[in-house]
Amino acid sequence: MNRSFQPGDQALTLRPFGNILPAGSVVTLIDRAEPGEEFTYAGTRYRVTRPVWGVRGQGGEPAIIAERFLMPLRGDEEPEQRRQASEVPA
Repeated sequence: MNRSFQPGDQALTLRPFGNILPAGSVVTLIDRAEPGEEFTYAGTRYRVTRPVWGVRGQGGEPAIIAERFLMPLRGDEEPEQRRQASEVPA
């Protein structure tokens, strides 16, 4: 699924990533790796099997997350604000 992410975008994690980032964390996208590419993270070399993003959490913690576990956060409003606005009675 291509969600048209761009480096610098913010996204919400859809699942926890160990003790680094709980589900629902806001992260900033740094760089994308495609299947077949290789990269080194924390001293270990990896070969990518599905699209992944290098991200940073709000506290600066780095992580590598599969694109399918990220939800874009775009626009001026957070998802909760949009939901609440749609519930306001006319």
